[in-house]
Formats: sequence, C-alpha cells, structure tokens
Amino acid sequence: MRWLKSIRNFLFFLGASFWLCGCAAFFHSEEIDTLIDAGKDQNYKEAVLAGEEAAFQNVKEAAKKGILAPPLSGEEIRKQFGEPVVILTAGAEKKWAYKSRRATWFSGPKIYLFFDKEEHLTRLEEVVK
Repeated sequence: MRWLKSIRNFLFFLGASFWLCGCAAFFHSEEIDTLIDAGKDQNYKEAVLAGEEAAFQNVKEAAKKGILAPPLSGEEIRKQFGEPVVILTAGAEKKWAYKSRRATWFSGPKIYLFFDKEEHLTRLEEVVK
C-alpha cells in the first residue's frame, strides 16, 4: 500500500505542476506575446536589410558596368535594381539613396542617384567612406 500512496502523491504533484504552469502562462501571456512579436520584428528587420543590401549591390554593379547611366527613368531603375532606401526631394531634383547594410547615414558605402523633375537619372555619386 505504501507504493500506492507514493504513486498518488506523484500524480498529485504532477497535476499540480501542470496546473501551475498553465496558470503562469495565462498570467504572463501578454509578456510572452511581446517576446514573440519581438522575434517576428527581428525577422522582418533582417529581411528588409537583406533587400536593401541586394538593391545596393545591384546598383553598384550596374554603375561599374556602365549600365546605370543617364537618362534611365526612375521606374526602369526600380524594376531592374530594386527600391532605394530613401528618396529625398530638394526643389525639382530628387535624390535616391542606396546603402549597404553595414553603412550608417554618416559613414559607409552608399550610392546616390539624382533625378530631374521628369524623374530621369541625371547623375550618380558613390560614397565609399
């Protein structure tokens, strides 16, 4: 009979453990959801950075080969090489920025494309530092 009491105690302990784990998950579900969302955000961030790097490398190679040259349109450039990281407007001129994932806005490799008011490429500038 002693073994029966041991089994009963073990099953009680096991049941109580499962119940407590379920309660803990219930009371901390918001925190758990936050951690899951953070993980998803990290995956999204990595995908965005990979896309930016691919576009930067495409633009860099095309510039070296002379494929990326005036008077290509902005639409053609987007289709062939990908989206810029940012588009800046100063008066009638637009400036597209493509940057490497290891670059910051203050240093590192970037390529700037300049467009006229009809959005045709007028010049490009590569920043290496």
